[in-house]
Amino acid sequence: MPEQDPDDHVRRQLRTLQRVVGGPSDAVLARRSGVAAATFSEVMSGKRRPREEFVAKVVSGCLVSARASGHAPLDERRLLRALRLPGHTASDSGILERDDDLDRCSAVLESVRARMGATIVVEGPAGIGKSEVVAHVCAEAAARGIVPLAARGNQQDRTLAFGAVRSLLARWVAGRDPRERERLFAGAAAFARVPLGLPHPGNTGASSVIGLTEALYWLVVNATSLVGAGHPEDGLLLAVDDAHWVDEESLHWLEFLGDRLSGLPVVLLLAHRPHHGTPELARIALDAEEVVRPSPLGPDAVRTIVGRVLLPRLTTREPDERFCAELLRHSGGNPFYLRWMLDVARERGLTPTAANVGLVGTLTPRHVVLHVTERLHDLGPAARRLAHAIAVLGPGCALRHAARLASLTPEEAKLQYDRLCAAAVLHPGPAVDFRHPIIRTAVHDAIEPSRRSDTHLAAARLLHGEDADTYAVAAHLLRVHTAADPWVVDRMTAAAASAAESGLSATAARYLKRALDEPPPASRMCRVRLRYGQALALGEVATALPELRAAYDQAPDDVLLTEAAIALAKTHGYADRLGDAVRLLDSALDRCGDEPSREQLLAEQVLWATWWADDPLRSDRMDLLDRIAPPLPGTTHPQRLLITAHAWSLVLRGEPPSRALEAVERVVRRGVVFADADQGMEVATMTAFVHLYTEHQDIAHGLFDQGVDEFDRHGWHGTHLAFAHTNRGQSALLAGRTADAVADADIALRIADRGGTGTPAQWFATGTLVQALLARGDVERAAAVCAARSYGERLPDALILPVPRAVLGALRLAQGDHDRAVAALREACRWLDSAPVANPAVCPAHLDLALALRFSAPEEAHEIATAAHARADRLGTPTTKGRALRVLAELAPDNGIDLLEESARLLENSPDRWQRLVTLAELGSALLRADHTGDARRALSLALTAADECGALALRDVIVGRLVRTGVVAGGPSLVNLVSPRLLRIAHLAAEGRSEADIAHRTALGLDTTTALVHEAYERFGAASRAELRHALGPTT
Repeated sequence: MPEQDPDDHVRRQLRTLQRVVGGPSDAVLARRSGVAAATFSEVMSGKRRPREEFVAKVVSGCLVSARASGHAPLDERRLLRALRLPGHTASDSGILERDDDLDRCSAVLESVRARMGATIVVEGPAGIGKSEVVAHVCAEAAARGIVPLAARGNQQDRTLAFGAVRSLLARWVAGRDPRERERLFAGAAAFARVPLGLPHPGNTGASSVIGLTEALYWLVVNATSLVGAGHPEDGLLLAVDDAHWVDEESLHWLEFLGDRLSGLPVVLLLAHRPHHGTPELARIALDAEEVVRPSPLGPDAVRTIVGRVLLPRLTTREPDERFCAELLRHSGGNPFYLRWMLDVARERGLTPTAANVGLVGTLTPRHVVLHVTERLHDLGPAARRLAHAIAVLGPGCALRHAARLASLTPEEAKLQYDRLCAAAVLHPGPAVDFRHPIIRTAVHDAIEPSRRSDTHLAAARLLHGEDADTYAVAAHLLRVHTAADPWVVDRMTAAAASAAESGLSATAARYLKRALDEPPPASRMCRVRLRYGQALALGEVATALPELRAAYDQAPDDVLLTEAAIALAKTHGYADRLGDAVRLLDSALDRCGDEPSREQLLAEQVLWATWWADDPLRSDRMDLLDRIAPPLPGTTHPQRLLITAHAWSLVLRGEPPSRALEAVERVVRRGVVFADADQGMEVATMTAFVHLYTEHQDIAHGLFDQGVDEFDRHGWHGTHLAFAHTNRGQSALLAGRTADAVADADIALRIADRGGTGTPAQWFATGTLVQALLARGDVERAAAVCAARSYGERLPDALILPVPRAVLGALRLAQGDHDRAVAALREACRWLDSAPVANPAVCPAHLDLALALRFSAPEEAHEIATAAHARADRLGTPTTKGRALRVLAELAPDNGIDLLEESARLLENSPDRWQRLVTLAELGSALLRADHTGDARRALSLALTAADECGALALRDVIVGRLVRTGVVAGGPSLVNLVSPRLLRIAHLAAEGRSEADIAHRTALGLDTTTALVHEAYERFGAASRAELRHALGPTT
């Protein structure tokens, strides 16, 4: 193999670097490099050799381009080493004894080419050289064609939610052209604009931190389509230094991203101090592909550095061994402390000789802070004020702001800035910052506490006066001593309102707590405390309750009383304490005299009472609704809430459907909205429930479809979206579409599981998934789903649909566990009778109990089934009547065929194809037992078609076996029914032309899992294109 031409290697490396830093044209790069355009063209085309001076200039021009494009700050020496140019080693670029660490990082960078995302964690104490490793890896990435983006945590920005993410991504995103930015924020990444501080074209609503975290992940996924396969760059490096100072929301996102790097050309690089770390960083390090722990410098490295710093450049002398050994002992081999000690030694004129060994002890690291103070004192008051101002304002501050804060003119500030850089206090880079975080912390902490507080207050006023970001102002006010200053309260509440609007509830709570501590004037105390409690309630319910209770008790008027009572009641409800919510609203109604406010309180009370499982006054409340709801026009939200609650109560009581449908028609005419941050999703959800349980599944499914779409578009990717998917799955199940039901409930459960165990969202999703799996005959998986979540072990305070005990009873029956099934179903029936919930469409537990008792207690079974049939007759819908008749037929075999034929006739008009299937299968079996072979064949053939429509594989096998006895040999199930519901859903989405990223987002799956499933779908259906896949799937129901 011929040897590679070194000059061609240099040209290729420079071209790679040119692409990585934003792809400036040759003319632009030549100008930025200070090279004639003709010379640049001749060298890069191979007509002239790339001499060392030319290479250095082009690298410098690339660094200018990188800064303009928002890339990680790159260092010329490190880049020259990373470009693998002849003669450049790690030591030449200013780093010693790190070749092994850098080689391990290089191996991880290599994985990007195979789209194998990975995480590197660099950890060690302050000053050990973590930042040097990060900088070298960034340079290495750029040389490899990987776009490096970097951010650095600092104590100042820890209060800004997603502050580190904003530093990491915002400038690079802003540097893309409009078309590329549109691609970056496409689909699920749309809400990533919010944490990046960019304007969002739509209403952000109540975007949750979960939603924003996911949106940022999808932004990175979209970014890989710009820098990954098919694009000149090979991937992304996301580097975060000093990650122990990163804000909580950014840490959550980094952990979330680190868990989902598989299949992405992305390397995540984090550097932190382990003893300052967080649980998130510990977990990230535990799963990282590479954990680098830079070792203290050894004797050889110390000797080399001592010689460079304390000896003349051309001398042949060597530093004294004992002098170097003492430096190593006192510095601990820490590169920062070693270099600082050597700087002090050089200032004092110490030479590395045996005579000065005894003086090394005066240079120890504990004297660094004192020496910084001394150095600032020697530079004079102007330099000291500027250093203090920069320490207060934080890294990257504008020099003009620091000048004003230090009471310096711009010219004086520039002069003092240069002096501070020369004194190694500040770093002479493009951004204003200290040479090292240790120095920054030393300068900041050396300011007297009261003066430091005053300076932070002055900084806040300065930034506010220049219309700076409201969060930047708040970050300073968090460090100001309390003084009952109304201006501070105004700024903190304004910042909290902005954070709450963006879904950053924890940040809003932090700001409101500071406003309360100020404290606000007495006239504003209740409102600020109320907002604080509301912000806490979106995260830690237990801590929110006392704050909301205090706001309720302090309410000075009926308007605030109502707002506080509703907020406190909602929080009780979210904590599964619906009884407390209802009782609290009772007391609020007693306290409130304002009629519009009373209407609000009553509507809210009725809402929570409707879903309170053990409300002892349920009958009284239903009677009250019967009196007050019918005449309401539905023009206000409380009226609409009362109307839909009344309609839902009619459904629960088993009243004829026409009454409930007539009631909600007044609401539907005006339109319903699910994603309403102020009024909630209850009106829309109960409206859909009314349609769902009155045999209007198509309307209900359309409404829940609307809910899924609204929550997704508004970034409500937590509990709300889980409920919408669950309810859509339930509507599919009640229409007999078991695959759709399993797919939606599966998605809902994945989303609900993120919120923890035992939440209402998880209860709803688990029950629906189990019901759908049982309908398909997958008893084993249904049992596993229950066991994994301890489903049914603790009954919640809320009305859960489907009713957990009824679901467990059906599962036990399917498992053949008769005694436990009967016990669970009896408990479910006792609750239904006491509630009362008399609608068998909502919960058919009485019918299931009758079937469970048919052999062990036939008389009781018949009595229960007869009563259930009477309730079904009163309700009057085809599905409930047909189902009840089928159960009676199974209990009375003598006239079973007649009852089953009547059931089949009724169910012919039912939207629930599953119930029709079961009746046809039972009818065919009964006819077969009576030797009516021809009639049995016809019924079972219809049942077989229905089983294929419903995707009921287990029941289909039973039907096929019985058809054989009639002389018919049926074929196997279609491929559509053989694949899993998850794969089928993904196949349909792929056939619609959706990207793998969009499919992953819609199904709450990881990108790598989705990619594998999309490929599997094409293989299973034998399709090579979307058109072929659509054809293989057949018409969509």
